[in-house]
Amino acid sequence: MEHDNNKGFTVGYTATFSSTLVNNFHFGYISELLNLQGLQNQPFISFRGMDSITAFTPTINTHVPVKNIVDDLTKVVGRHSFQVGVN
Repeated sequence: MEHDNNKGFTVGYTATFSSTLVNNFHFGYISELLNLQGLQNQPFISFRGMDSITAFTPTINTHVPVKNIVDDLTKVVGRHSFQVGVN
């Protein structure tokens, strides 16, 4: 049996320092959880080249946290805009 339990959120903040200078900041967090329910309920020994009569599949629990930070700064000079960012 496979069970996926993924969750995530993101927040953003925009700061206007002046009429020509704007900063955008975003933070995101995603938690990927994967659970595979196996049939194994005891330790076992296997021999190479011989098949087992019963299935011995382990239970696997995987947790992958992902964090993302993005920040960019925009400067307006006349009719031009210059933008620098970091991810």
